[in-house]
Amino acid sequence: MRKNDIISIISIIAMFMILAMASRSQAIAPIRGENGKLIVAQAAERKEPYYQLTDEEYALICNVIDLEAGGESEQLQRAVCECILNRITCGHWGKTVSDVVWATDDKGIYQFEVMYWIERAQPSELTKRVVLEVFRDGPTIPARVMFFRKDYYHSTSWARAEFSIGVVYFSSSKWLEV
Repeated sequence: MRKNDIISIISIIAMFMILAMASRSQAIAPIRGENGKLIVAQAAERKEPYYQLTDEEYALICNVIDLEAGGESEQLQRAVCECILNRITCGHWGKTVSDVVWATDDKGIYQFEVMYWIERAQPSELTKRVVLEVFRDGPTIPARVMFFRKDYYHSTSWARAEFSIGVVYFSSSKWLEV
């Protein structure tokens, strides 16, 4: 078996485990859309998910959220995930999960430092559930919020402070219009 096949199988099993454990009051069911893309979950009253994840994207974003905010509160994991989803929606760094999380700056440095050790990720059930819910329902934080870091806000020369959760600070760009 190839590594991608194993990851896909694990992702599918994890998705069903998460859905089985979901404690939300809405009916949630896994559905495949056009071209076999995974519609992560679909709430009864919602016709389309906010973003359709492939199995590979689901595994990748779960790993990124684990390394960026794993072990932290659900609120913080959700805000980090929504921040990344805002980047996808914006399109400045690309239009897919892969484009955004693997994006580099003009010096070739990853925008998300965790990409250097992505293979170490071990996302929890909470992280997996948060990813499913965020990509199904869309972000609740403002679309302009696309940056986060630990301990302090980004430089005020280019960023606007938005909010913090614990020791993680979220910002928006002064130049990037959404």
